[in-house]
Amino acid sequence: MDAVISGLIGAFSAFLGKVAFDVQSPLQSRLLAFCETISSPESNSFPSSILCERSVLLTRLLGFVVMLAFNGFALKKFVDSMKANGSASGVAVSSGSNYLFASLLGWVFLGERKGAVWFLGLGFILLGSYLLATVQVVKSDRKDEVKEKKKKEKKVK
Repeated sequence: MDAVISGLIGAFSAFLGKVAFDVQSPLQSRLLAFCETISSPESNSFPSSILCERSVLLTRLLGFVVMLAFNGFALKKFVDSMKANGSASGVAVSSGSNYLFASLLGWVFLGERKGAVWFLGLGFILLGSYLLATVQVVKSDRKDEVKEKKKKEKKVK
């Protein structure tokens, strides 16, 4: 579960990074348009346009700060998932869920569209993540087997 949470938080972090650094982000454009709509009737006046631009700048700064915090939390969950399930499973599940959640966030908030080949690739990634997450690893330590065999030999003598 930590791997899925890591992927989700990583997707939110990437989304916030896009909001913070992409000047032509649809979200920023909507915020600026909304600000200009609710400001005074002379929306082209100097104070209201400065206020609107500063609100966009504040949103970008907030997106950057929250992105950094989310990256730290996602990294912690990612490490926890690798400790609990192994590195292969942790990486695969975290990456697969990240792609899925990032595409959903991009589609809902940024109007991004993906093609059929992209979804086919995502399907393969999710299938691989599922297979890695459900496989049970059998741990066998050869040293323990040798010790047991020696103990049995000593008992026989």
